[in-house]
Amino acid sequence: MYLNDLSIFGQENNKEFNIKTKSFNIADYYLQYKTQLIQSINEFDCDNHSMNLYLRDQAIEDALSFREEGCTTIIVNEFKEVYGYYTIVPSQIVLADDDVCPCLHISRLATLKDIQGQGLGIKLVKDILNLAKQVGYRFVTLDSVPSKVLWYLKRDFTPFEAFDMDKITTDATNIDTAKDLETSNLVYMYQDLIDNDILKDFYAE
Repeated sequence: MYLNDLSIFGQENNKEFNIKTKSFNIADYYLQYKTQLIQSINEFDCDNHSMNLYLRDQAIEDALSFREEGCTTIIVNEFKEVYGYYTIVPSQIVLADDDVCPCLHISRLATLKDIQGQGLGIKLVKDILNLAKQVGYRFVTLDSVPSKVLWYLKRDFTPFEAFDMDKITTDATNIDTAKDLETSNLVYMYQDLIDNDILKDFYAE
């Protein structure tokens, strides 16, 4: 089964995230709420060890130092608890005709395990796509673990190369360890933000 055969997965309910939250650059938030932030990121668990580790041990330093690893945005609730985060970085995508085009790359995106399925991840993706449009990026890219490919497909991302859907492992119990799941072959995906129908109408006027 390949990408054009998605009918068996049915329709997903795209929930709207209704919990009151705000987004902050992690470096700015650290300078204002250092104690609360450190406590919250130490408690943060998105059910992915490497994502937890990066937020806890590296994200603040990378942001304060303006490192090429990218800029991390955290999402916090009214009690200053971190509900999620994403890290984005300018990058490049090589198109089929070998043209190189600038893109915005999502290097990390994670939400708190206890609120997963409530729509925050969808909201974060929409926020990133809107940001890309505002600063003039046509493409948004990411590297997905196989178990999350279907989720990103439903957010209109496409694997850059042909990908066998039968290789996706959706049940973590079939993986020997959590580390095996996190280090599975990553799937490079992209979304083209150009709406060809709107463009066609524009040129037709």
